[in-house]
Amino acid sequence: GLDHVSSPIIGSVSLFTGQTGSIATRAYATSADGVIWRLDMSSPRPAEWTFRPFHDIYWHEGAEAGNPSVEPPIVSIDQQNRPVIILATGNPENLEAGGTNYVVSLTEELTATPRVASAVLNWEVRLRDNEMVTGPLELFDSRVYFGTFFSNVTPGNACSFGSSRLWGVDYIDGSGVPPASYTAGPSGRFPTYGWEAAGAV
Repeated sequence: GLDHVSSPIIGSVSLFTGQTGSIATRAYATSADGVIWRLDMSSPRPAEWTFRPFHDIYWHEGAEAGNPSVEPPIVSIDQQNRPVIILATGNPENLEAGGTNYVVSLTEELTATPRVASAVLNWEVRLRDNEMVTGPLELFDSRVYFGTFFSNVTPGNACSFGSSRLWGVDYIDGSGVPPASYTAGPSGRFPTYGWEAAGAV
């Protein structure tokens, strides 16, 4: 049940138990190229455990695109007790790494095949180029809070460094007010509710 992992698994792993005090049945981790992997441990026999790609965060970009998620995903549940996975790409230890980063919310849906699940993309936030989340995501009262830093260094200007923004987004439906000036630039960057990631791995 183990698929070939094409790039290293980066960052921490998050476990899903479903209920307090119960044994974890699933785990989620992210590879260096931005693919979320799902480990299914629901069988009492380890030989039947599966480790498969769950969602490619860069599914709509080229094969060379992708950044890892260093921080562990947030794993919660919706009203139907389905796992909801929220994470951001980028490395907060290197705010000048460049590239495009995302914050995504996914809901896990089981399929007719045992121990195989599909990911429904609740929403995704496409950050500006050279912008990334600066630390762990925080989930409180159904909202995800996070800060971002936009690196904008101008050669010859010692005062040019960048800017920061603070976000608050509903963890499933994506409602919320984007930071000032967020809607300027390329369209389609703010959360789109119910958009199924048909192009995902």
